[in-house]
Parts: sequence; structure tokens; C-alpha cells
Amino acid sequence: MNKKSFKFSLPSILAGIKKIPWILGRCAFSVVLILIAIDLILGVMLVYNYIFAVEASQPQTTESPSTFKSDIYKGILKEWQVRDQKLQNNQFQGVF
Repeated sequence: MNKKSFKFSLPSILAGIKKIPWILGRCAFSVVLILIAIDLILGVMLVYNYIFAVEASQPQTTESPSTFKSDIYKGILKEWQVRDQKLQNNQFQGVF
């Protein structure tokens, strides 16, 4: 048995690549139809994934409602007041 060794050389690969536009040009109508079909399939998949599948899935809700922590809010409010007073007293002169 003869074993054929498959050696790929750069000129043979380039020659094959140069034939691709000619092959596509010979059957341009079929290529255009195939590309349109691929585009339609991808478009339908995107619409389904991002519109219909999102609407169909149930949103996850938390069992306990979030509570307002007034002590944390008051701490933040005090920090803002301190910053505001520093700005009004011009303690930040020559920042730029």
C-alpha cells in the first residue's frame, strides 16, 4: 500500500484561497441566497433569545422585602453635611 503524505505548502494553500472568489462568482445567486438564509436564521435566533425567551421566563423575586436602615442613611447624610460645610468654608482652595 502506498501511503500518501499530506504536506501542505504555502503556495498550494494560496492557490486554493485564490480560487475561492472565482468559485463564489460562478454561483453568485446561490451564494447570495445562502447568505440571506443564514442572516434570517441568526436574526430569528437573536429575536427569540432576547425578546421572547426573556418574556417567557419568570422573574425571580426575593421572599423578604428590603428594609430601610435609617441609621446608615443618617450616617451618610452627616458625611454629606460635613463635605458641604467644608465646601462652603472654602477649605478646598486651590484644588486645580
